[in-house]
Amino acid sequence: LANTPEMLGKRAKAGKRFIGKFEQEFIDAISSAGIPTVPQEPFMSYNLDIGCGDIAVEIHTQTASPLSPHFLPKLMNCVNAGKSMLYVWINPTKNILLPECYENVISIIQQFSSNPPVRSKYWVIRGTGELYATGSFD
Repeated sequence: LANTPEMLGKRAKAGKRFIGKFEQEFIDAISSAGIPTVPQEPFMSYNLDIGCGDIAVEIHTQTASPLSPHFLPKLMNCVNAGKSMLYVWINPTKNILLPECYENVISIIQQFSSNPPVRSKYWVIRGTGELYATGSFD
């Protein structure tokens, strides 16, 4: 009963999750570019790290890729429900976060906002700013 979709949705809306490592830095950078942000945006049964309209920025600080089988259900659920996802993958063993990463995240959000795709998409950017993957689930 505690993990029904209704309960998970209520928990997400209650905003009980804390702002994680690097999230505030991205909130500040994105906001400074004039893009409205919603920290810990509730969506379905999730609290997405940073909501930016129809796109969410997720700060992924795990060694495994955000596209690995363990993390894929969240990505697929959100994209299939209409939320585009932009993952920033900061590998904790390297802990590299370069200015180019902020610039590329902002650029993707701005491009997406001015020309939204018909279907929701996802992107994965490394902390170095390098685009690791992009796609959609059609």
